[in-house]
Amino acid sequence: MRAWWIASQHVHEIDPCFLLATSADGATVFIPLVIFKYGVKNACLRTLEPVGHTEYDYHDPIAHGLTADQWTHFWELFALEVNKRWRGAFDRAVLNGLRVRPALDGTLLSDRAPYIPIAGFSTADDFLASLGKSLRGDIRRQLRRLEGLGQVSFRVLQPAETDTALTWLPEILAQHTEKWPNSYKLPGFHAALVREALPAGLLHVSELKVGKAVVSRHLGFFYRRRFYWYMPVYDPSYQNHSPGKVHLYFCALDAIGRGGEIFDLLRGEEDYKRQWTEKSIELFDMSWRSSSPGAALRLALAESVKPALQNLLGRRR
Repeated sequence: MRAWWIASQHVHEIDPCFLLATSADGATVFIPLVIFKYGVKNACLRTLEPVGHTEYDYHDPIAHGLTADQWTHFWELFALEVNKRWRGAFDRAVLNGLRVRPALDGTLLSDRAPYIPIAGFSTADDFLASLGKSLRGDIRRQLRRLEGLGQVSFRVLQPAETDTALTWLPEILAQHTEKWPNSYKLPGFHAALVREALPAGLLHVSELKVGKAVVSRHLGFFYRRRFYWYMPVYDPSYQNHSPGKVHLYFCALDAIGRGGEIFDLLRGEEDYKRQWTEKSIELFDMSWRSSSPGAALRLALAESVKPALQNLLGRRR
């Protein structure tokens, strides 16, 4: 959150609206929210959204000690808080990437996030044996092909290697943009992420090489026995060697060696993820509108006038 906040202040006009709920028996819930204040092109909308915006896949409340009954009560009080006491502070609220479904109207199933169970494996052969025959055979075949080009090595940066990670970062971002040109990257976010999360032992930065050539790299996370497959990139000249598949395999082995239980492929059911697993978790979105008169006007402008206004201002530039 700190990495995102550091970067966002230079790009967006945002105000923090962190919500902390406590109960008499010591249960707590923390939801870090922000209000985005958009400009004229967006009808000066004010939207209430989670910290992390589109840079995060999950936006679950951070909870401790809640029972199932307390969760239901929490969401009722949450709705009362934002719709009554915060009325007029925002025009539209959007909470997405929720793995626990809120018991509130307006909650929709929005996506799924596949994951690979990795608990109980002790060797590479154990893990490979759990995979489908086709995938298992392709991993072995591509490893042999890469080994035919040179010595294959896999490296994970240590928490003290921040400078090395920052040296790798421009090429990682460039390769990611080349592969996914429409993927937005908050300026400065990933550098702040390296500086904040790598020394803390949360960021997992890895590299796959053949000889001296870098085949692929990956930015991910390992936290509470869960590995998060976040930003894979590879050298296009090795595309026919399935570098992403081989790198994911090595990351899974590393997570197993760290005592991992879940290899999280994050949101989206792309075909390559379904080669690895049939398991997934459901993700929910929740949205609602403010009932204040000013909010209704700005929302109407955003939905009906915004396209024409954007074109007019764009031409004036």
